[in-house]
Amino acid sequence: MIFCTKCGTQLNDDANFCAKCGTPVSKAAPSVPSTSVSSASLNSTSGGTGSKGTMSDAYIHYASKRYSEAAVIFREHADQGDPEAMYRLSTCYMCGQGVGQNYDTAAQWNLKAAENGFADAYYYAGLDYELGNGGNVNKKLAFEWYLKAANNGNAQAQNKVGIFYELGDSIEKNYKLAFEWYLKSAQQGYADAQTNAGLFYAMGRGVEQNGKLAFEWTKKAVDQGDARAYSVIGLLYFEGIGVTKDEKKAVEYWKIGAEKGEENCKDYLKQFNAW
Repeated sequence: MIFCTKCGTQLNDDANFCAKCGTPVSKAAPSVPSTSVSSASLNSTSGGTGSKGTMSDAYIHYASKRYSEAAVIFREHADQGDPEAMYRLSTCYMCGQGVGQNYDTAAQWNLKAAENGFADAYYYAGLDYELGNGGNVNKKLAFEWYLKAANNGNAQAQNKVGIFYELGDSIEKNYKLAFEWYLKSAQQGYADAQTNAGLFYAMGRGVEQNGKLAFEWTKKAVDQGDARAYSVIGLLYFEGIGVTKDEKKAVEYWKIGAEKGEENCKDYLKQFNAW
């Protein structure tokens, strides 16, 4: 039994990403929702007679869905400066587990955890700055935290860094770096990045054009059910890029993508009178 390290959702043992929030799954994850639980955190207490419990107690409560009890202990240790407790308390506020759901408060506690070096918090610090949770939108700080998380191996963050470089969002546009980050994320199995890598190979953007690799990466994303990948693989079949040209199969993929809500697929079907 494993749990998502961010939202606490119980996951299948073979899961690579949380189906609820998209967090990468550590295959070494223990039976409580933590990927980086330190022995100091597990054994720590408030040191006073009024202590609500150790971090180990909090994880047991959390895994048993006694979220209120877990949140009280996380808060106690967070107030004492434990960055892991700050991060877990952020999760409670983000998901409304044991406390009232509050994205701004979640963002504030997550940022404290990140600023205190808790690596799992880096990606969410970037996401909060991108979305404006906890304050104003700040794309420059979002990119900085995403890059920090990406350098720490976070597949979601690697894909985000690629997007920032592709769009030139608050930084100088750089297709070569965008592709490099997409590929790193794709190699970890992140479906959106696999689609992006496929597109870049198909267009020769930031990398030498390679139809075979364009198809291979896009098909990996399709196999994971990535809606956007259906529009791309349809185009590859329609144009015969990296695969034998097959307009019928292109339409089949676009129809599946359209059913998943992918707008590009709907547009292609209308364009070719197949909708």
